[in-house]
Amino acid sequence: MGSKIDYKQIITQEIIDHQYSMDEVHGKIIEDFIRLSGISNVVEVGCAYGLSTAYIMTGLNNSGELTLIDIKFTASVNYLTDVINDGIKINKYECASLYDNVLTKHINNNTLVLLDGNHSVQNVMSEISAL
Repeated sequence: MGSKIDYKQIITQEIIDHQYSMDEVHGKIIEDFIRLSGISNVVEVGCAYGLSTAYIMTGLNNSGELTLIDIKFTASVNYLTDVINDGIKINKYECASLYDNVLTKHINNNTLVLLDGNHSVQNVMSEISAL
């Protein structure tokens, strides 16, 4: 395991090209909460382009476990988790429904579950129709 990586400093063109769902203030709150509370297991439902994922990974500080659930992972999320990850156990599930018992497999007493995503009317309707 190398030195601490500040994952949010890894900004891909894909993130730059899309409007952020997570702003810096809220991202920093999540990062600090994970780091200061000692949470070692996070489940993120909805990753978008990986900005909140980067804050979560920075808060986990190269250890712990991160479970990601989304309909389809973007290139920037794959880059964060598959290329530059240094020590965090990553579980990734592409599914349109949480009825696959994905959540119950990864939740314990030290788990933060973060429901994230684009909450525009158009996107919410699209996600509901996918279920």
